[in-house]
Amino acid sequence: DKANKIYSSNSIGLLQLLGINNSDTASVFKGKLLQLSNSNIVFNHEPVVAKESTQQKDSVASSGNIGFVLNEIDLSNNRVTYNNTAAPVKINGLDYAHIAIKELQLNATDNLYNNGVIQSNINRFSFKDTSGFAIDSLRGFVKIDSGNIHIKNLYVKTPNSSINADAMIYPLSLTNTNSNGTGFPQNNLVITNTIISQKDLDLLADGLTAKYKKQMAALGDLLISTNISGNAKQLIIKDLSVRSANSQALILNVSGTAANVTDAKNISYNLHIKNLTASKTLIDPFLAESKQTVQLPPSISISGLLAGNMSRLQTNLQMASAYGKVNAKGKLVNFTDPIKMQYDMVITAANLETGKWMYKDSLMGKLTGTITAKGFNGFDIKKSTIKTTANISSFRLQQHDYRNIKLNLLLVKGLADFIASVNDELLKVNINGKANMQTEYPSVDAFVNLQKADLFALGFAKDSM
Repeated sequence: DKANKIYSSNSIGLLQLLGINNSDTASVFKGKLLQLSNSNIVFNHEPVVAKESTQQKDSVASSGNIGFVLNEIDLSNNRVTYNNTAAPVKINGLDYAHIAIKELQLNATDNLYNNGVIQSNINRFSFKDTSGFAIDSLRGFVKIDSGNIHIKNLYVKTPNSSINADAMIYPLSLTNTNSNGTGFPQNNLVITNTIISQKDLDLLADGLTAKYKKQMAALGDLLISTNISGNAKQLIIKDLSVRSANSQALILNVSGTAANVTDAKNISYNLHIKNLTASKTLIDPFLAESKQTVQLPPSISISGLLAGNMSRLQTNLQMASAYGKVNAKGKLVNFTDPIKMQYDMVITAANLETGKWMYKDSLMGKLTGTITAKGFNGFDIKKSTIKTTANISSFRLQQHDYRNIKLNLLLVKGLADFIASVNDELLKVNINGKANMQTEYPSVDAFVNLQKADLFALGFAKDSM
């Protein structure tokens, strides 16, 4: 094909066509069998940039598409090579511009290629590529046309991975061109007992795995199952499960719904996070990239409800780790705009390590209690309104666990009213005051009722007083 600069050099071992004819329709060839074995097929392709032509195309000549209807296709022990001569050769991974396949085997029945429809019942398919990627076995029913993609009983096995899937996909239903969403067909995707190996990911997507090399090493092979239905307007996640096969680096189990999934500005979601567990080895590389100094526990587990859209977030999440437990319940509005953000949150902690996260555990220790925060117009204390309460059962500061700490604070545009108290066996104090943070130098006017303060026991004095 000199026009498209595709050159082919073939060595045919056995080519057999049985019962091939186009007696019914000139452009459609029907037959019983296409057999090719012990052959070597080579394509060298030098892509050319298409130029616009002022010549009128022959509509009659271009309108006739060739079609095939074959009862059986049987390929055995073939080699297929494709070289894009304009593309450089890749060193690592599957080189999609330079493919060299050997031991190509295929047996498929009820094959159809006509008028944009591709259909095949694949009984056996396997090959090996020089990159190291190989498919040991592939079978299943596949049908693709302009309206849908149907995959039934698909099984794919490589030396390291295995996939079991059924799918009915309607590509147009994954767009938001229909504003009211009526008439959208329902897509279905079911994946079960699937293992995706790190080695295959390295071969198929080495650009991604190379960028996240440490994270991929922590994840290892992945076990995946899912059951999803719906369309772009309404997606139903009946179950989504992803976890590391040989470690606890990642455990994800989620269900819920999502709407407008192809519209970034209007996407919304309502998720039930049954379990999201990530290990320190998985999270640490992300923190290293952001240059954040954080000491993580061995793993962090999150569960609960998460709902919202691009401007509003509602949460009722529980986080548990070796550093304690935290429950975060409430809502955030306009969270993408710090100046206009509104929040109404209740944070409940149980034996939460406060200092370990920042390598300050000798200074600050475990905290148990509840903190509420409600505010408008972000966190600029000179412009925002913030109402905060704290009811702390215990909090270790340096060597002492302080008990019964309470705080009520109302901040309006830099002016604050606050009431605080500590009712501990070593410290008893009540504070009632006001603060002005509108000026360059903030001021505080407060009444302090100090009833007891054992500074020696608290560690603030070297000798008893």
